[in-house]
Amino acid sequence: MQLLQQLLGDKYEVIQEGLCARIAGDYEEKPYRNGQRGYEIALRSALPVAIVIIALGTNDLKRKYNRQAAVIRDDLLWYKATTDHLSADG
Repeated sequence: MQLLQQLLGDKYEVIQEGLCARIAGDYEEKPYRNGQRGYEIALRSALPVAIVIIALGTNDLKRKYNRQAAVIRDDLLWYKATTDHLSADG
């Protein structure tokens, strides 16, 4: 059982969509690690939601991805815009 779900109890439903080594943006070598690829599908399948927690961006800082901070920031802002848009549309 998920730790957050245990802490919150049965009054809440926690949907976890984690994947080790996922990054916020594009990774051509392993496209399945691109968090944006499946985000809209995962969010739409969970709607309506009260809270969305995005825990991405730290893997993007690894040298092997060669990603600039501004690009990572823009990738993370994409999640906010997408979440806002889909939540408003329902």
